[in-house]
Amino acid sequence: MRIVKVTVLVMAIALVPLSIGLVMLKQQQNSRQALDRSLATQVNERRASLQSIEDEARTTAAVLSQNPILDFPFTDPGHEAANRKKIDQVLLFVGSRIYPNLFGAAGVINNYERCARPALGRKFQTEPCKRDVAHVARGREYGLAQLETLRQEGQQWVEATMKLKPGQVYTGKSTVSTDSGRWVVTYSTLLPPVTGKSRGMLYFELDIDAFRKGATEAVTRAHLKGLDLAVIDQKTGGIMLSSSSGAVAPGLTEPWDRRFVQIAQQKGLSGVTTISTSKGRLRVAWQRISSSSLDANKWTVVAAAPATSGNVIANNPIPVALMGIALLAIAFIMGRRRVRTSAQAMTDPLTGLGNRRKLVVDLQKTLPGAAETTPLLLALFDLSGFKNYNDSFGHPAGDALLARLGRNLQIAMRERGGEAYRMGGDEFCVIARIGADGQSPIIADATAALSERGEGFAIGSSYGSVLLPQEADDVDISLRLADQRMYANKDGGRRSAGRQSADVLLQALHERSPELGDHLADVARRATEVGSRLGMSGDQLDQLAQAAQLHDIGKMAIPDAILKRPGPLDREEWEFIRGHTVVGERIISAAPSLSQVSRIVRSSHERYNGSGYPDGLKGEEIPLPSRIIAVCDAYDAMIGPRPHRLGMNRDSAASELRRCANAQFDPLVIELFLSVVDELARPVAEEAPANPS
Repeated sequence: MRIVKVTVLVMAIALVPLSIGLVMLKQQQNSRQALDRSLATQVNERRASLQSIEDEARTTAAVLSQNPILDFPFTDPGHEAANRKKIDQVLLFVGSRIYPNLFGAAGVINNYERCARPALGRKFQTEPCKRDVAHVARGREYGLAQLETLRQEGQQWVEATMKLKPGQVYTGKSTVSTDSGRWVVTYSTLLPPVTGKSRGMLYFELDIDAFRKGATEAVTRAHLKGLDLAVIDQKTGGIMLSSSSGAVAPGLTEPWDRRFVQIAQQKGLSGVTTISTSKGRLRVAWQRISSSSLDANKWTVVAAAPATSGNVIANNPIPVALMGIALLAIAFIMGRRRVRTSAQAMTDPLTGLGNRRKLVVDLQKTLPGAAETTPLLLALFDLSGFKNYNDSFGHPAGDALLARLGRNLQIAMRERGGEAYRMGGDEFCVIARIGADGQSPIIADATAALSERGEGFAIGSSYGSVLLPQEADDVDISLRLADQRMYANKDGGRRSAGRQSADVLLQALHERSPELGDHLADVARRATEVGSRLGMSGDQLDQLAQAAQLHDIGKMAIPDAILKRPGPLDREEWEFIRGHTVVGERIISAAPSLSQVSRIVRSSHERYNGSGYPDGLKGEEIPLPSRIIAVCDAYDAMIGPRPHRLGMNRDSAASELRRCANAQFDPLVIELFLSVVDELARPVAEEAPANPS
């Protein structure tokens, strides 16, 4: 009995310094982790924003260079004023509608003519004139009398552009605009040649000072004391843009401002570190902005804030010493007690679900038995609206809600032969075998189980899923991938650089051919459903959907007289049509984030027997997404009306697809597609009223 009393007394005394020490240590750790998360979030958002502007600018230049209006100065000489007016209107539209706050100047440079210039002695030699054909700046057109021969001094981007391949876009180094006197970045691309001759280039400028304003707004939203968002040169560490000053380029900052030179010396593409400056220690998160040989700028985005206080032991010696004594006493006492059972160690006490440790153990057991024919679904869920519920109704009510949602999730997964877990906080996870109906029903059941509504609150969830072993064959990699996808989708997410670039292309296509909108949407909807049935998910499914929407983008380069002709086409006109997939690939690949999509579009008109175009690929050589799009596109073309015929009914179109199996189309894709068509049409058939007799 005495031993028990002594034990209780020692534990009671030990708990006081132990609690103090743990609270202090936890506070410092939480403060450091919260700061790192905030900095990483801010730098990731700013990098994504700048990368998106870069991708959209390159895409805009590539698409705009294909505009037939730009042909007029070379195919219709003698009408300079009228032609310049048409080009100016196109360039001003880009500035006022697509880049209303960033656009500086734009123009077309002629490299088609040759000019005589004095050489050695009294002889003359000819060389490309490089003369402005049209030019607009700050919403104002330049008259013909104002267009002078372009000066080569300080225009390195001109020579770099002349070395490009068709479809490539060059990003010039930031410089001061001769039009506005402001710092700008120039985007330029070659115009397609006329009669085999290079006819010049298209260029436009984006004002980079507007980026700094965006950074300042981000600081206002961040609520971090002393936060500074900046863009620096990767080589020198010189500050390009800063939310704490008006600097917009190297040379405009104070020479002694060397805050981020240490970041320029860091290896890798991103990270979080602490640096020392003349004003104290800074905690800095940084990410490189991806670049290539076609981009003269090498930028790094940084987010910096004062670092948290230093060593917890040095700052708090007495509580830490007491905590050490307390830990020794508790370790001695607890060493004589049994540890928790294995079941307790692997169970979440609030919900009764397996915890993260249990999930890892189960994955290690089941993952080796997963195969492509019997895949395993791993999905992470993060509740939305739960924090507001907890704040409004209190933690006991929040705990009760978590327990209820956990039970709902367990019941839903047990009915599908799966298992549910609580990862901690308001995050849950499921693993389940995927049946013949695919992963969508599993996700739908889990999402429904984690939903709750009442007066004054609504609980939902965001998720990220991974197919095992197709997308990952390692436990840590699969969990990390699912976690990344979950946070990418959280609260609706932000549009990716690839999605924004695709939207720009779709808008350009809509301006040219508004009637294609419904066709492209139907093709993308059916293709995505077929891809899901074939085991695609995540990025693969996103790329399939984008390629389905953009597979006809190359038709922008086809004259309307050919594209909309009601009768048959001659051989020369068919060559225009057959080249549209190559043009589409060139346009889409101008955005690096859409490189995979561009390859799918190139092969979307190949045939299963090798008689398609442009590369004559056969069977499995054709990418699976391209085979899916080919079937969906052909079906929609058959059931939709055309200028020279009415559309087929659904049964006739299905028969035609089956007739072309193994010749034009993949037979497996056809059967899956037709089952999808039947399912999508069934609700309509069931709701349709019976014909009166």
